[in-house]
Formats: sequence, C-alpha cells, structure tokens
Amino acid sequence: MSVELVIGHGGTEHVSADDIATILAAVFGDSASWVREVPELTMSDANTLTVPACDVMFQGRLARIGATTVTVESGTQDAWRHDLLMLRYEMDDAAVETCELVMVTGDPASSEEAAEDPVTGYEGLYVRDGATCVDVPLARVTLESLTPTVELVAAELGPRGDGMCRMVDGDIWYWEDDGNE
Repeated sequence: MSVELVIGHGGTEHVSADDIATILAAVFGDSASWVREVPELTMSDANTLTVPACDVMFQGRLARIGATTVTVESGTQDAWRHDLLMLRYEMDDAAVETCELVMVTGDPASSEEAAEDPVTGYEGLYVRDGATCVDVPLARVTLESLTPTVELVAAELGPRGDGMCRMVDGDIWYWEDDGNE
C-alpha cells in the first residue's frame, strides 16, 4: 500500500498544480465560475466583445484573463444566432497547460427558439479524465439580425453578504459565515 502526504512537509518539494486543482475542484466543483467579481462583458460595437480583466475557476484550474477584445462575426439579416465565448484549455505533449479565449460561432436560425448554442466537441470533457483540450463556456452572444447582446453563462463564485455563494444547476447555494475564523 502506498500513501503520499500531499499537503504537509515531507522534506522535498512535491505539491503539483494538479494536486491543488484536485482540491479546488472538490471544493468548488467543475463548472466555470467567475472569481471575486462578476465581470461586465459589453459589446463595444456590433463585432467587438469587450472582456475586462477577470478570473475564472474551472475544473480546479484558475485562469486570469487580461482585459481584451474578441471579434464576433456579423449577424445575418432576419435571422437569430447564438455564439459562445469559450475559455479553451489545452495541454501539449510536454504537459504544459494553457488557456485562451475563443469565440465559437453558431448557425443562423429563423427564430430565437430555433437558435442553438454552437458545439465544438470539447465541452463536457474533464482534465482529470485525461482530456487535453476542454472548452468552457463563459458567455453567450445572441444576435438578432445584426444586433448583438451578451449574457454571462459562467456562475458567480465569491463573497456574497456574510458567506460564499455558488450557482449549482440553476440554484444559488450559500456557505454562510458562522463567525468562527
């Protein structure tokens, strides 16, 4: 039987990013959550999504996003479309992990009800299961003809009153501060 004390002094440096990710995923879950503050994503024009500096937790990983803009493909007259802003996680052959923002364009539809979120094939995969590419939805851009609007898809994770909150399956769960530190 083999047991390794991961967080504790063992005389050698041994705690890996994967160890910390395992703990964070157990505490906060696998889905994407904005950390500390929920950012205000805005459309600065019909083709530019502005993303302020923010932090995202997903599958135990923390991604720090610098203020940036992402291009949104033009809409189609008399059509609806859903595009998704994804945080794309990748791990290369040398086990180097990276993240980038990717805008995934949906297909035009005749009505809002018929418009579907695009699929990349990398959603719903888990790093801990060996996936080397994972797409994590952060926001949805809905285009009604040529007019875009943006809504957040990732949940909020951060201070909320006297405790912490997390959206789970559409419900907000609170971890209340019991006054003990």
